[in-house]
Amino acid sequence: RSSRGQPDAGIGGPASGLFKSTDGGETWWLVGPDVTEERTGPGVRTIRLATRRFEPATVVELLRAGGLQRILVEGGGRTVSAFLAADALDRLFVTTVPVFLGDGVPGVRPPAVPRIAQAARPVTRRFELGDDVCTEFVFR
Repeated sequence: RSSRGQPDAGIGGPASGLFKSTDGGETWWLVGPDVTEERTGPGVRTIRLATRRFEPATVVELLRAGGLQRILVEGGGRTVSAFLAADALDRLFVTTVPVFLGDGVPGVRPPAVPRIAQAARPVTRRFELGDDVCTEFVFR
């Protein structure tokens, strides 16, 4: 089974993230101890976590224990960077567009290394999407 998720708020703020099975099965709502809102309905499973922050390894472990083997994490730079730093990604797709956005939330930020020679050099593939370029980084 596969799932796609949007845990961005849970990485840095109040813990709340949705994971939807792509086979039409359950929607899993991961929440922290301070979330009081309830989401109910057919096919919704609430999983209460002990902390406000989602640890990427914990999220992956929970989803895999529930039978999900392929997990697509959608999120901003903070979310993706947290999963990258936790070594919880098998692949990473980064799309670049020829636009200068200026200041804001940084994009993907891998863990720092003291020397360029120590930087990770995963296998990559590139896909042109019109003027945009998508790069796939394969970690395992």
